[in-house]
Amino acid sequence: MRKKWMIYGTLIVFSLFFSINLYLFDKYDKSLSRTVISDSIIQVKQRDFTLFFPAKGVVSSPHIEKIFLPTDMNEVEKIFVRRGQEVQMGTPLFSLKSNQLDEQIEELANELAFWQQQQNEVEQSIDSLKMDMETQEGQENSQALLMQQLQSERREIESKIHHLTNQKAYLEKKKEKQIVKSPAAGIIDNVELNKPHPFISIVSRPYLIKGTLSEMELPKIKEGQRVKIIPLGQRKNIYSGTITEIDKIPTQQKKESFYPFYVHLENNEASLPYGSHVSLSIILQESKDVPSIPKTSIVQKRKKHIVYKLSKDKVDARSVQLGLADGLEREIASGIHAGDWIIDNPPSSLYEGMTISTPMELGKIKKEYFRYFSKTDMASLITSGFFRTKTDDVIEKMMKK
Repeated sequence: MRKKWMIYGTLIVFSLFFSINLYLFDKYDKSLSRTVISDSIIQVKQRDFTLFFPAKGVVSSPHIEKIFLPTDMNEVEKIFVRRGQEVQMGTPLFSLKSNQLDEQIEELANELAFWQQQQNEVEQSIDSLKMDMETQEGQENSQALLMQQLQSERREIESKIHHLTNQKAYLEKKKEKQIVKSPAAGIIDNVELNKPHPFISIVSRPYLIKGTLSEMELPKIKEGQRVKIIPLGQRKNIYSGTITEIDKIPTQQKKESFYPFYVHLENNEASLPYGSHVSLSIILQESKDVPSIPKTSIVQKRKKHIVYKLSKDKVDARSVQLGLADGLEREIASGIHAGDWIIDNPPSSLYEGMTISTPMELGKIKKEYFRYFSKTDMASLITSGFFRTKTDDVIEKMMKK
């Protein structure tokens, strides 16, 4: 009989112990089983996000000057420029033949030299006569008459020299018009001499970027959108620009149409070589100074995007609205803020309300820190796990140190 009561007593004690444990487990939130250790607690950063459309372009120019040569190329004496040469305003481009003008100028130069020689001889005669008039007496009348003749002759020679000089200057100025000069600064794009109307074309600044859009791409791009321009092979040199025009008439290639568009350069366009190729990033959307987290921090549950945020020592499952993406990071439009602490790579066993602890990193603990702990504090830390997210005043003091 005693043996039977001993068995019943054991069962009663075991049942009572089990019931008490179930009650305590439920009442006190099962803290031991609801604690998870994580070393991936990170802070929400703040940064800019950009959504862009990639394209390609070529440095071009809308300003092309055409200078036409005479239809009869026999009238052209010499061409001074070549394709690809840089010219300034006023640089000689070509000259027209002017044989007759050259002959006339040469004749005038010879005649001018003759009369200048005559002028020198008359001046010498006048100087000599002045000396004679000072030393000789009794010949004043004849000497005065001769002086009048020499002075009259000098005036005639001076008049002829003046006339010849003006005539020669006029012909030289006329000859200058036979040299056609550049009307603008730029680069010689073409020297075309074999067409019915030969010409020299000059590409002038400011340059712009010309690209093309397919029919599928056209709806995404609008005039006024900002563009980042990167020359091929020069990733460190980034230029800024704006789409100023999209052609309404396409160019057709096979079964698809392509629409040219143009980007106005906003800074230092002179350093971009004409005709060089560039990569374009057309900015479709931008977000400035917004919360940013790794994509690995986001969990999808029931068509919602969840991020586990730390609130004191507990996990708070926050539903977030996603924004732009950039590589491994994602913009958070709402749900959490910059500076919040969240869990990266959350384990599948994690759920709202759990307590989070981080593993102890002995390398970060200095010996003198332990003087801030009492024996009770140290025992508590050892039993509950080091560096729990819910820290008391002693741990806070230590962490500040």
